[in-house]
Amino acid sequence: MDHVRRLLLLVLVSATACRSASPKPATAESPPPPPVTTAAEPAKVEPPCADGFIDLERWLSEGLLVLGEYHGTEELPRAVAETVCAAAANGKSAWLALELPRDEQPRIDAFLAAGNEAPLLEGPFWRRDYQDGRSSQAMLGLLREVRRMRSAGRDVRVLAYDIPSTGGTAGEDRDAQMAAFVAQARTQAPAEPMVLLVGNIHATRRLKIPRSMVWHLVKLGVPLKTLNVASRGGTAWMCGATCGVAQLAGEDLGPDRRVLETPEAAKAGYDGLWYVGTVTASPPAWKKP
Repeated sequence: MDHVRRLLLLVLVSATACRSASPKPATAESPPPPPVTTAAEPAKVEPPCADGFIDLERWLSEGLLVLGEYHGTEELPRAVAETVCAAAANGKSAWLALELPRDEQPRIDAFLAAGNEAPLLEGPFWRRDYQDGRSSQAMLGLLREVRRMRSAGRDVRVLAYDIPSTGGTAGEDRDAQMAAFVAQARTQAPAEPMVLLVGNIHATRRLKIPRSMVWHLVKLGVPLKTLNVASRGGTAWMCGATCGVAQLAGEDLGPDRRVLETPEAAKAGYDGLWYVGTVTASPPAWKKP
């Protein structure tokens, strides 16, 4: 019996020793913290440009493209928006020069920054009695398009180059002053392309009485190319004895907008014609109450 008790005691001691020697259950190792990543800033997507028809590689090769227009149409500012949009593609900086009084520049800049049209249209230029088409709804639409381009990443700057509203200068003095102002802007940013919109009489190299703005620019040594407007005819908002919708004659040069080089254009002092098809009048952006 003692022998049996000793044998049972030995078994119990052995089992206890085994239990005490059993390894502690392993604890799961904490996973390393995930690497800290910063979200990549989304790349600005440039707005698509409407299909333009002016070959900028050719016509902006001098850095300054002058587009001679008749004021007060829907189609010409729209084509200018297409052109300057393409000029500012792929990260390039570009200028849009407009025949607006230079004292309107602060209002233009404020509109491009904030988008509030009311202060822009409070300027004397937009509210003058002589609404010759440079302050049309289409011109306001052109500024809206520039703001849209800038908001989406295109670097487009607007230059108002006409004499101040209170300048009172006309004729050759006005053309000379506009040319000097543009020439100064070109010296400050000679590598940045500029698309300049101006009444077509100011856009010829050969007008003698008075000397045109482009004549003065060439005399100042500013490299440029200049195109005169051509259309199938239609209507435009113009000023004569009174301001209003006027009928325009034209020539049908086909269904497609394009640039043409003709002996007649060269003889008149232009490098070519920008043909826009039929044109439609654009009334003033601001109307009297």
